[in-house]
Amino acid sequence: APSHPDRPDPPALAGKAKTSLKLKWAAPFACGSPVTAYEVEMRAAAGGGGGGGGEAVYRGGELRCEVKGLRPGASAEFRVRASNLHGSGDFSEWRAYQTSLAAPSAPAAPVVSGLGLDWLAVAWAAPDDCGGAEVTAYTLEVDDSAEGAGFAVRYHGPVTGYTLTKAVPGRKYRFRVRASNEAGAS
Repeated sequence: APSHPDRPDPPALAGKAKTSLKLKWAAPFACGSPVTAYEVEMRAAAGGGGGGGGEAVYRGGELRCEVKGLRPGASAEFRVRASNLHGSGDFSEWRAYQTSLAAPSAPAAPVVSGLGLDWLAVAWAAPDDCGGAEVTAYTLEVDDSAEGAGFAVRYHGPVTGYTLTKAVPGRKYRFRVRASNEAGAS
């Protein structure tokens, strides 16, 4: 007698970007009645195979979908099930995928955090969005020429501050900073 479709294999990764994942899956055995729809659920990556359901991110008749609105470097788990006129089959096992990483957003402009006769300390905050990967370095550039001829790298490293030594009293200094991770620089 016809019944609901069999349990499908987990969805496979068909493509990924910084804020989306494309999934695909194979049709399961329909058990005597054609598959009329598929449902894909998503949940935060459990890391330890935790239980629980997920949020529906696709319902339709295609054997593929694109899940949008994700964060760069985000991991999530997905599962799929098929339905026919006799009901919905069981969900597949969960399968975890990660979006692509992105360069971090720019840190806030450096601000003066200390001042002496011949030194000047600046500090900055980490970027609001790290792009899904840890910030590995900051690059501080300083323009200390009287004519504003250009910026030169004065610091590259993991700390969110720098002390400019041998500063000339009365000279105008301009600072800018970039953050970097394994995907690139802000």
